[in-house]
Amino acid sequence: MEDIDKTAGDLQRMGRLTEGEQIKQGVDYSEQAVRMATVHTREDMVLVVSYLSGIAKDVRKIQQWVSALGILAVVTIIALFIIPGWRH
Repeated sequence: MEDIDKTAGDLQRMGRLTEGEQIKQGVDYSEQAVRMATVHTREDMVLVVSYLSGIAKDVRKIQQWVSALGILAVVTIIALFIIPGWRH
């Protein structure tokens, strides 16, 4: 996790550098580099959307299970406490 935080911090600092400082640091804004960066960004976005879609499906499943357990709890309470003749 520390590596991710360090990388994120480095990227943030690089974004704050002036154009002259970026050239000194080796930041490349050539047409080819921009195209490659765009492709990589698209690939990353596809991965993020894919992960979020999977998480959303899992959350829906959990929500369905919780709803089913809630209904079961209500039915059990009704059966045990509200309908007195139900228990033998």
